[in-house]
Amino acid sequence: MTMFFAKSTNSFYDARINLAMPSDAKSITLAQWQACMDAQALQGMEVGADANGLPIPVAAAPMAVKGITIAQQGVAMMKAMRRALNAQAIAWGFESMVDAASYATSGVSLLADEAKALITWRDGAQMAAKTLLAGVSAGTTPVPANIPAFLAAVLPPVPVQPTA
Repeated sequence: MTMFFAKSTNSFYDARINLAMPSDAKSITLAQWQACMDAQALQGMEVGADANGLPIPVAAAPMAVKGITIAQQGVAMMKAMRRALNAQAIAWGFESMVDAASYATSGVSLLADEAKALITWRDGAQMAAKTLLAGVSAGTTPVPANIPAFLAAVLPPVPVQPTA
């Protein structure tokens, strides 16, 4: 897989599917691409470009500075949470959180235990997010400053991965 990054669009391109790319698109390594994806999913960072036009993780600007509505902020926060949940499921060897949850009734006890641990973690995060966002909508809870602040507020500690 050959990946490219264009500073002009602040976007990644895959040579297998993107036949047309901006003229400033530069070839990047999979490690560079993965570092940016991990920083987005796990730390709520954004992708920016360095002086050479190569992608780097950058701190997310406060949401209020971006001029987006509370509803849009809620959507962005929930997407960030889902990326973090999926990243943990992937770290445990599943394709996604949905894939992990499908193993909850597996006849293989280790897989079922892993799935149940991730489901409990996901459910705790989901309920914390719903509670926080309901408070934001009601005006009783301040809007988190940025995605990392939101994730810190809603993600319970990552569970210990069960072993055989």
